Amino acid sequence: MQAAAPRVKDEILTRFENLSPASNVAISVLSFIDRDDIGAADIALVTSADPVLTARIMRMANSAFYGMGGRVATLNTAISLLGLITVRSIAVSAVVTNVASISPDDWLHAIETAAACSVLSSRYSADSATAFSVGMLHDIGRALLREFDPTGYAAIDEITGTAHSRASQDAMKQAEFERYGTTHSTLGATILRSWNFPEELCAAIATHHDDNAFAKPLDLALQGGDRLSYLSHLYGVRNTHCDEPFDDLLPDGVGADELPQLIEDLQTKSMEIADLFL
Repeated sequence: MQAAAPRVKDEILTRFENLSPASNVAISVLSFIDRDDIGAADIALVTSADPVLTARIMRMANSAFYGMGGRVATLNTAISLLGLITVRSIAVSAVVTNVASISPDDWLHAIETAAACSVLSSRYSADSATAFSVGMLHDIGRALLREFDPTGYAAIDEITGTAHSRASQDAMKQAEFERYGTTHSTLGATILRSWNFPEELCAAIATHHDDNAFAKPLDLALQGGDRLSYLSHLYGVRNTHCDEPFDDLLPDGVGADELPQLIEDLQTKSMEIADLFL
């Protein structure tokens, strides 16, 4: 492992802190969205200044994922349909792409995990829209560390690989902390807290690689969604042999016999939204 690089973390946080609402419509949306005197019409007015962000929200609202079949004609209606959590998540994705060039692989993992969290949300009594958003944003810290320190994070990837076993997860957290003085989970939660995301969502992201005896519904949905996304690639797409303990990969409460249908549902939902972000 290379020498520690804590300045990478500081550089990332400083870059986000220096973004201003005046120069970035998505930042304006994030700053407006929590005000008690602001409604969907007000958010739509601010958002409309950014054609790309507007198009993404409209396409999401009219996607097969929401089953509206192209019937959403106004930005105001789209925002009301999606809900503030989802709109906030779309705005964050726009901000992140202005700060860094996130790889297609990282976007694909975010999309698949968001879909997986949504698929599993009802089984853990988690809100579906919030579960989707937490899945979309859960690895924002990892994507940024990869972008700002590609050589250093490649070394971490070599140590931990793509495995999702508990030993692999622990090795990844240790390697990240040794190099950056933080983990990608903590970094992501810190960024989202600075934009006033709900604490439930931030806490789920901060701890999604941890054992948690007091896990809440959203925690379980994210941890399960992350594993299901991995299993989708491992078995549903790549169809490769797996040397990891199988029980260590299954989402809590999910049996091996349920995997084929869950993976099919996940892949269907992923395809419905992938073109919005890739």
